Amino acid sequence: MLNVLKNFVAKVACVPPEPHDPMGDVQALRVFRASKQYLYYRYLGWVVAQFALWLFLGGMLLGFVTSMSEDRTVEPWIPRAIGIVGGSFLILQLLFSFFVVWLEYEMRWYKITDRSLRVRFGVWHVREHTVTFANIQNVSIQQGPLQRLFGIADMRVETAGGGGAATQSASVGLHGGLLGMAIQAQAQRNALNMHEAVFRGVDNAEEIRDLMMVRLRRVRDAGLGETMETAEPSTIPPVFTAPASAEVNWSAATLNVLMQLRQEAAALHAAAENAAR
Repeated sequence: MLNVLKNFVAKVACVPPEPHDPMGDVQALRVFRASKQYLYYRYLGWVVAQFALWLFLGGMLLGFVTSMSEDRTVEPWIPRAIGIVGGSFLILQLLFSFFVVWLEYEMRWYKITDRSLRVRFGVWHVREHTVTFANIQNVSIQQGPLQRLFGIADMRVETAGGGGAATQSASVGLHGGLLGMAIQAQAQRNALNMHEAVFRGVDNAEEIRDLMMVRLRRVRDAGLGETMETAEPSTIPPVFTAPASAEVNWSAATLNVLMQLRQEAAALHAAAENAAR
């Protein structure tokens, strides 16, 4: 049932079931997915959020219906109708949010080739991060206490160019008070999103990191993002060098043309100097 709904939503939202392969050798392609434990980790947060929502909205709805039921001027069917509508809304959002958490987990993809990587996530707002190994500056693994309990971690790939926006936003925060601080925080988040790809919720973060470090080292040893295995010497144009003993014989007509060109160039140079004065 969930897979049928997933295919329907993907078709309506025009989301491909799988992202395209990033640039590189197809034979070296490795595909990773978020761990099943990551889904349970997300559902734990969902349970906490639903408990708070039902406690707040359910309490408000119950109090409102009770007060209307005690009001003699209100028809008895009105509070019952409000209770049914409000309860139905809470149940529908419960089912919908449960499905959204599962769908977000299913639509999360991580792909790595010998030259680049691609991360895609999201359903309604699909986001893709494509990073070439030549631009990677740092690869790190982050794991909080709760993630450690579930046996998952986040592997972050950082690229160059993330410092400018943060520095500019810091200046805004110093001069703009609370508004500037809010702008600074948002700008820093945007800068991180633009210059960072995250393999979120994987249970083999160290394996992925080691694979990337090996391929990154090959790319940098080869230079210019071109691995030694994929380089094609036949595509390098040959360098032509004239023999040292070669002699050039100019004809009289050719020398005459060259002399005329030289005279015209000298005349143009003199005219430009006169105009400058």
